[in-house]
Amino acid sequence: MPERNFRRSPARAAAAAAAVAVAQSAVATQRSRSPARRSEKSPARRTEKSPARRPEKSPARRSEKSPARRSEKSPARRPEKSPNVSEKSSSRAARKPSPGRKTASRRKSPARKPKSPARSFSAAEVTSTQKEEIIHYPRVLSNHDRGDGFDFDFQPRTRGSRESSVASSVVLIRRITANKMFQEKLEETKEIEHLKVTEERELEYPEKQPPSKSENEDIIEFGGRFGILVLQFFSQASLLLTHIYCSKANYGIKDFKIPLDWRAYFDIEVAALFLGYVLLQFVLSILPVGKVVDGLPDKLGRLQYRCNGFLNTFITLAIFALLKYFEFPVTMIVDKYVQFFVTGLIFAYVLAVLLYVRGGRTHFMAQNAYAVTGSHIYDFWMGREVNPQIGPFDIKSSLVRTGVIGLILVNVAIIAKSLEQSSGYSPTLLLAAGLQIWYCLDHMWFEECFLASFEVRYEGTGYMLTLGYNMFPYIPTIITRFLLNYRLEIPLYALAAIVVIHTIGYVIYRGSNLQKNEFRKNPLNPALAHLETIPTQRGRKILVSGWWGWVRHPNYLGDIIMHWTWASCCGIAHPLPYIVPLFVTLLLLHRAKRDDARCKQRYNAAWERYSNRVQYHVIPRVF
Repeated sequence: MPERNFRRSPARAAAAAAAVAVAQSAVATQRSRSPARRSEKSPARRTEKSPARRPEKSPARRSEKSPARRSEKSPARRPEKSPNVSEKSSSRAARKPSPGRKTASRRKSPARKPKSPARSFSAAEVTSTQKEEIIHYPRVLSNHDRGDGFDFDFQPRTRGSRESSVASSVVLIRRITANKMFQEKLEETKEIEHLKVTEERELEYPEKQPPSKSENEDIIEFGGRFGILVLQFFSQASLLLTHIYCSKANYGIKDFKIPLDWRAYFDIEVAALFLGYVLLQFVLSILPVGKVVDGLPDKLGRLQYRCNGFLNTFITLAIFALLKYFEFPVTMIVDKYVQFFVTGLIFAYVLAVLLYVRGGRTHFMAQNAYAVTGSHIYDFWMGREVNPQIGPFDIKSSLVRTGVIGLILVNVAIIAKSLEQSSGYSPTLLLAAGLQIWYCLDHMWFEECFLASFEVRYEGTGYMLTLGYNMFPYIPTIITRFLLNYRLEIPLYALAAIVVIHTIGYVIYRGSNLQKNEFRKNPLNPALAHLETIPTQRGRKILVSGWWGWVRHPNYLGDIIMHWTWASCCGIAHPLPYIVPLFVTLLLLHRAKRDDARCKQRYNAAWERYSNRVQYHVIPRVF
């Protein structure tokens, strides 16, 4: 028959093979065409499509089935049909023309969209092109500390053609997957407090650069220049008058007189001994013995400290014992107490001037960010450098040891003076001096913890610190000097109660400092896994549980308790010894306010969250 002969012709077979190749290439590149390309498709082009492309639906293919072909089928397969069926089929094919032979008026309009080729593809073919059609969704994560939310765009970038049911399912699955990713990311951000970072992350978040004069208006402390001048005069004058008053055994106001002879305030021998002691501490600080620990990540590198303060303390005490053995008058520290105090004030002032001049020549990245106001009085008080170093000597850490070890030496000299004045010992004096010596030895044993404190990391080394370190041996010893001169004794049960209260304060003080230091060294420590934290923009964490979830500065609270127990050894005989804990309490409360202000400026929203959760600074339900 003509139709059968035409189908078997080589030209027809070649055209069918070419059509199949075109269809396969279209599947591999795209699943749909743009409307512009669909409109260019003419009716004649549709008629050129090979019937082999849609063999199951094309009417032309059904019309090609002749009676002879049906007759070739096995009789067992269709035994009920007779040969005359082919005639009926042939006549029907003659009466009803094939859709491929439609006239131009009966053909579909070019504007009508053809069926998408994706409808004729299997799910496996669609899956094979999934990697080429991956839809990307932009994810914008805002800062968690500022409270910003997350913005995810779930609108797929699809082409303008109609998608098949399988392709729509694939897009839906992708949307569900993206939504699940969003939920997981949100949960991860909400629980980011449990993620720990190492100390090295601090290098990726450097401290704020020194602000300009206009930006520094909000960080003026101590009342500015006028407040600093008043504070300098009041602190030095009041402490000097207190020690002059302590030199009188009767502690009365009526017979109190201020000496007018300059030799009552300065002595050459005392100055030489004081400078020799300071030089000894600087030399001992560079001994190659002890653990080397990393300090604050500086703008120009990371500082390192040699923790040999405990060894230096015993070396200094051994030298003191040798001087006593060779009958050197070591008790002259008590006899010329005021001269030692004044020499310390002079040394602190001279050193502060030298550091101020040197600080103006250092790199601006190493300068104190809170001492660039342009006011010489204010910057001199705050200190231009945070951690000044001259050769191998670290000025700040050496000054700290000078003050702490000096307090031990003064108390040892007071005990020796007490043994010289009487045949026995005073339990009250021994307890008061012993608690202070324990405090200093503990500081030297845990010297590494102090290197992570606010004072070492952020305070400038100016006249405020040089004065404070040199005045430190002469503040708590007001209590022991009072007991030496007044010879007061209190009952043993009162001393036992003082020891218990002091132990409570020490546990708070040391426990909180150890917890903070361990967390800063290794946030991944399993012993700290139960602690809750708040992340900051600088990559660090703020503890909100444990000691630091109770009050913001538990170490200050423990320090205050211990100072009040020292003064309690004097009973209620005189109010003078209680000047010491009162002064320390006001100092630490003010430092807590300063620390909070700086932390708020440094951590912004993270510190506000911490402040809302931990409301009290130092004393629970009081301050």
